[in-house]
Amino acid sequence: MTDFVMRWLPCAIAGLLLLAAPQANAAPACDPVQALVAQTPVIEQSPVRLMKARQQQKISGALDVAIFGDSLAENWGPDLNRDFGAATIGNFGIFGDHIQELLWRLKEMPPAIQPKNIVLIIGTNNLWDGSFAPCGVSQGIAAVVDQLRSRWSDSKIYVVPILPRGSGFTFRAKDRLEANAGIERELAGKSGVTLVKIDENALTCGFAKQGCSNYVVDKLHLAPGGYSILRSSLAEAGLR
Repeated sequence: MTDFVMRWLPCAIAGLLLLAAPQANAAPACDPVQALVAQTPVIEQSPVRLMKARQQQKISGALDVAIFGDSLAENWGPDLNRDFGAATIGNFGIFGDHIQELLWRLKEMPPAIQPKNIVLIIGTNNLWDGSFAPCGVSQGIAAVVDQLRSRWSDSKIYVVPILPRGSGFTFRAKDRLEANAGIERELAGKSGVTLVKIDENALTCGFAKQGCSNYVVDKLHLAPGGYSILRSSLAEAGLR
């Protein structure tokens, strides 16, 4: 071999190996069925929830904050005045909602509200369904954000990650963290969208195996102290 070939060959091999190696920050492969289920709007799967959705469609006017999501959003109701002061709030949370049901609600909602800020709290019920992989959850949440942005292009969107739940707050802990990492990847670069940072150690009282005053007894839903931490986290993210 010539000297040129001898010098060039190691560089070429190294380049090929670099191209073939998986990228450290690349998203893991996801079964297309996962995203298909989470990203396909589905009517509310309960008559009670459907009636609640229809009631929410009657809300109109300018809002300082619109909160969309599941029971973690809905249950904030009693503490909204405490945590948001005189701000005008629209609470569009519905207990038991999955990502795909929220997508249906957004698709069916008349363009009657003008929210300045949007808070999104969704995904824990999909994670509760053991057949959902973390990537399906994160891609579904990204679809919700895209739908929110398409409807309200000027609103600032604050996405709450999936919060710890269950005994010792360890329910599907690895999958939950993977889903949250996926949400962060999916939202990267989206204008006007912020993933809220939560101090999970403070929220869960150090991942207490017994009770934690920030949660109610089911260790899923938040108590007033938990919503106070969530509100502080939103303020740190920019929602003043």
